[in-house]
Amino acid sequence: MQSYEYVVVTDPEVMAELAPLWERCVDAYLATIGKYAPAGMDEAAYGRMVAAIEYQRDHFAETPARMAEIQERFAALAEGSCVYPGVQNLLLAARGLGLAANITIWHLMLEEEWKAALGIPEDMHTFAAVPVGWPRGDFGPVRCRPVEEVVHRNRW
Repeated sequence: MQSYEYVVVTDPEVMAELAPLWERCVDAYLATIGKYAPAGMDEAAYGRMVAAIEYQRDHFAETPARMAEIQERFAALAEGSCVYPGVQNLLLAARGLGLAANITIWHLMLEEEWKAALGIPEDMHTFAAVPVGWPRGDFGPVRCRPVEEVVHRNRW
């Protein structure tokens, strides 16, 4: 039997309590690795992404729902492997319904504080946090690199 569980936050008061934690996580990201555009992303696209991240940070308490994917801690290489397929299903379902959602792990910078705020037991680990809501502005198709660039057959 799978050992994962989910915490779904929809209460505006709980979201408001989590908002300062999220702000700290986003600010830490933007001050470090978030300073630079990822390889293959042009500066204009990166600027739009940062603007969206900052908007989400500044309006976190207004997010309609946030999910935390949780699993009991294991001392194993595959820890969390059963959590991520469920996260992918959530992302696909949200997209199919016209909702915006993204997987984040930034909350892990302050995981103990997040767990305390949500009443998550100490022996559980939060593998992902997924905000879900109505998109702002252009919500066009997802841009991905061509499969030929990311799949290697038989050898690298």
